[in-house]
Amino acid sequence: MRLYKTKLQEKLEEAFKAVLPVVGIVLALCFSVAPVSPGILMEFLVGGFLLIIGMMFFTLGAELSMTSMGERVGSGMTRSRKLWLMVVLGFILGVVITISEPDLQVLAGQVPSIPGMTLILSVACGVGMFLVMALMRMLFGIPLGPMLMVFYLAALGLAFLVPEDFLAVAFDSGGVTTGPMTVPFIMAMGVGISSVRNDKHAANDSFGLVSLRMDRRALGRILVGLGYTYVGLVLFLTGANVGFMPAGSFLGQTLAGLRQRWIIVPVGISSDISSSWRNRRCMCS
Repeated sequence: MRLYKTKLQEKLEEAFKAVLPVVGIVLALCFSVAPVSPGILMEFLVGGFLLIIGMMFFTLGAELSMTSMGERVGSGMTRSRKLWLMVVLGFILGVVITISEPDLQVLAGQVPSIPGMTLILSVACGVGMFLVMALMRMLFGIPLGPMLMVFYLAALGLAFLVPEDFLAVAFDSGGVTTGPMTVPFIMAMGVGISSVRNDKHAANDSFGLVSLRMDRRALGRILVGLGYTYVGLVLFLTGANVGFMPAGSFLGQTLAGLRQRWIIVPVGISSDISSSWRNRRCMCS
């Protein structure tokens, strides 16, 4: 119980540091160049509160459950020595864990021209496919550099074949997959796979995944973590949909209509820095 209390306080502090900069930026805009109605402002503040509480429970649950589950699944898949099983499970896990990513759920609601489930499944299948490729690279010792070069060149080539409007959606969908649900699970699964290998490259293949200490406790801890994750996800999505999205939409329209459109640049940079810092905290956790 003391462990959960300590962890809860730690995650609350992280959530405050992640959300408050965004709240500060929005409030500064609301009381200066982009005034909003009291109703929208109140919804935003309530949404910010729900976002903080939701992130606190969500990140705590992900740490308690996702990392442990990821390592156990990764090591179990590798010990099976069945290639077809690794491919199938790797793809399914990549799809399922990406679908559960809250950032992707929020993005799907922001692209009216594409059905939400279509966007979610497309991104999830892409993550599942490349997760399988990453597993194969680790298992067969394929060099990382040439592999990245091939796929980046392929992505660049495909960018010339699709409509320009699609590029923005594709770019944002790639960013939202590196969130508090996907990152801990995939990192831990990679460590579990590397821990089973005994060759000299096993340590190198885990580079860039984590320097992680796994706490092998009972199944009860994982179940408690899943409960925290569910509660946090509900609060997070409620706060984002009810408070943050209406305020963000209104501010975007207002800023785009200003004569001083250069204001959009520093606002976007500040928001991106805050988002990147939050994702970094999630990965370090």
